[in-house]
Amino acid sequence: MLYVDDDPTSLELFANFFGGVFTVRLAANAEEALAALDREDIAIVVTDHRMPGISGVELCGLVRERHPAVLRAVLTAHGDQSTAIDAINRGGVHRFFTKPWNWADVQPVLTDLVVRAHLDHTVRTLRRAMLERERDGALAQTRALILHDLSNMTVPLSAGLELVRRRAQALAHVGDGQAVRALLEEVDMLDEAVGHLVEIHQRGRYVAPSARAEAPNTPIIDVARLVTELVSRDQRAARIEMHCPRDLNVRADRVNVVRILMNLVRNACEAGDHDASGDERGSAATGGPRRAVAEVRVGARVASGGQVEVMVDDTGPGVPAELRDRIFDLRVSSRADEGRGLGLYVARRLAEAEGGTLELGEHPAGVGARFVLTLPGGQTASTRAVRDSRYASA
Repeated sequence: MLYVDDDPTSLELFANFFGGVFTVRLAANAEEALAALDREDIAIVVTDHRMPGISGVELCGLVRERHPAVLRAVLTAHGDQSTAIDAINRGGVHRFFTKPWNWADVQPVLTDLVVRAHLDHTVRTLRRAMLERERDGALAQTRALILHDLSNMTVPLSAGLELVRRRAQALAHVGDGQAVRALLEEVDMLDEAVGHLVEIHQRGRYVAPSARAEAPNTPIIDVARLVTELVSRDQRAARIEMHCPRDLNVRADRVNVVRILMNLVRNACEAGDHDASGDERGSAATGGPRRAVAEVRVGARVASGGQVEVMVDDTGPGVPAELRDRIFDLRVSSRADEGRGLGLYVARRLAEAEGGTLELGEHPAGVGARFVLTLPGGQTASTRAVRDSRYASA
């Protein structure tokens, strides 16, 4: 409860009388009150009306606008009807007191406000929980549709790739052998990508909790090898710089790690691309144009507790300040023109399912974005040796 009054004596009396009943904070003017509301979790504001500068009714109006969940009460020694009506209409005031007041009579009213504040908080919490469940239900339905379509697509893709492979092999003895080998390598890469899609489909899930990261039979993955395979499949490989020490292992499911890193690398590569018209899109973070081509760096190192961090950096415009706290939320995207706000949400859920985390970090150069994937490390001798390498302090 926050009590606002420009009279020091009134502040002292309020604190002495109600301090043992409620958790009381004090402010001598509207500016101090607004600062306290921004700084602390306050449920109720009780304010004197006649104050220099911003009046109590005007303060309640500002509180109503900036902190609508906070309950508001006004106290005044000039309690005429017009002031009360103004307090209710402008400030959305829940209670109106007049001076001089009887402290014993005021306490039950303040207690009622506290009870109402708790009830309102409970209702908001339940509403958020219900929306969360509805959202998860909608995601489950979307997942089923995606997996169904995925199944329909992968079958003809696999058959077509096998046909291309056979015809290429048949032409090997009459055509350019080197060109045929290059073609077969491309077919193998595509076949591996299709196999990855098939494995996702066979699991029949989009995001699901998992205790796999704690299980003794969880596979150990070589980070450098995995990143190399991912980059080699990407047409933008020339833009991707890798700094992953060899034999640095994580204990996690390979498919989930691939899904996370593919999303992060793709986002990093697209961070500074031109749009379809060829014009540079302005950066909400910098106010200037985006770079035509984003440079991407993928690095890895051993973190505290034996965990492994994989950093994906780009030299794009970075994440706008107003989105930094919400970038992993569903349907939040820094790409207002094309982003669906699903990729980072899913990537974080997958990281958590593997016993890890996915966070937005601080780019070492101060320009661009850094995403940090932390996963349980595979405890091998070579992994422990990396602690002393230059990557561990990168």
